[in-house]
Amino acid sequence: MAECLENAQSVLAEVLAGNLDLQAVQILLGLGILFMGAKAGDVRAPIIFVSTAVRLAQAMGMHRRDAYDGISPAEATQRRRVFWIAYILDRDVALRTRQAPIQHDDDMDLDMPPDDNEILVAVGINSAENVVDATFIKDTGTCGGTTTSFNLFRARVELAQIQGLIYDCVFSVRARYRDSGETANLALGIRQSIEQWKARLTATLSVDVLAFRINNENDSGFNISTLATAMCYMHSLIMMCLDQMCRVNSMELHWVEKVLSYARGLGDGSTTTSSASASAAPSLPPPPSPQGWDLLVGECREFLRLFHSIRSKHLTFINVQLCPFTSGLLCISINSFLNFEDANALTDQRLMADAAAALRQMKEQTQSAAISKVLEVYEELNWHWTLLTAGLGV
Repeated sequence: MAECLENAQSVLAEVLAGNLDLQAVQILLGLGILFMGAKAGDVRAPIIFVSTAVRLAQAMGMHRRDAYDGISPAEATQRRRVFWIAYILDRDVALRTRQAPIQHDDDMDLDMPPDDNEILVAVGINSAENVVDATFIKDTGTCGGTTTSFNLFRARVELAQIQGLIYDCVFSVRARYRDSGETANLALGIRQSIEQWKARLTATLSVDVLAFRINNENDSGFNISTLATAMCYMHSLIMMCLDQMCRVNSMELHWVEKVLSYARGLGDGSTTTSSASASAAPSLPPPPSPQGWDLLVGECREFLRLFHSIRSKHLTFINVQLCPFTSGLLCISINSFLNFEDANALTDQRLMADAAAALRQMKEQTQSAAISKVLEVYEELNWHWTLLTAGLGV
C-alpha cells in the first residue's frame, strides 16, 4: 500500500507539472477510483485525487456549456462524460467524509447526460446474448416479450445529485442553526427524491430479480454480476444518505445507546412485560424512532440481500461497502428488537446471521473498532429478541 501511494504521488507530481488537459483529469480520477477501496474506511487518498481532478476540470471549464463551443462533437461527448464521472466521485467522497462537495450544483450549467447514446443497459429476464463495447453494456434478452433499456450512467448522476444534498441538510454549519422543522422538511424532500429515483428503475433491476438471475445457473454471468454489483453500490449510497439523515449508523450511536438502555431495562425491572404474552407492551415505551426510519430499514434489507447474493466479491468492493454493511446490520438489529413481531422477522434473522458471520471474518482482518461495536450491539439485541419472541419477557 505504501509503495502504491509513493507511485501515485510521483504520478500526481507529473500530472500537476504537465499540461492542463483531459488526460490529466482522467488519470487523477482513475487514481481516485483505484484508492477508493484500497483500504477499508480510508478515503484520504481519494480526497486528494478526486478533489484535484474536479479543480482541474473546473479550470478547463468542463462544468460550463460555453466551454464546449468550437470543440468537435466526439471530444465534447468525452469531456462531458469525464466531467460527470468527476461529479459522481466528488459526491461519493463527500458522502463518505461528511464534507461539502467541491462542485456546487448552482455553479454549473452543463446539461444532464441524455437518456440515449450514453451508457445503456438493456435488461431482460432470459438473457440470450451479451454485447460489450466501449460505450454500451448490453444484456440482450426479453422481459414479457420486450427488451427494456436503462441508462445506468444518467441514473448514477441523478443519484449523485441527491447525495450532494446530505451535507447541507445534516452536517453543514447552516444545519446547526436551522430550525428543526425546516431540517425535517429538507430531509423529507430528500427522501421523496430517493423514492422517486427508485421508482424510475426498471423492474428487472429490482433486488428480487437480480438475486434470482444470479442464482439461476442457466443465466449468463457477465452482465448479471456486473449489474448486481453496480446496483448494490447504488443501494449502499442510498442507505448511507438515509442513515446519515436518521443519525443512526456505525459512526453515530447516540440513539442506539438509548435503545440499548431501554433493552437492558427490560431485565432490571425498570420496565416490565407480561409473561403470558410476548406481544404485551412494556410499561415504558422505547425511544421514538427517527424520522424516515422505516424507509431506512427497508433499504438496509435490500442492500444486504443484494450484497449476499453476489457470489464473487473483489476485496476493493468489500472495502468500499464495509461502512454501509456494518450500518445495515446495526439498523436491522435495532428494528428486529423494537418490532419483534414484524412480518419480516424471520427473514431479517437470516440476513443478520449472514451479515454477522461476514463481519466476524472482516473483524479478524481489520481489527476495526466499529465492527466490534456493531457486533456487540447485534449480539445483545439478538439475545433480547430471542427472549421476547420466546414469551419469556426477560
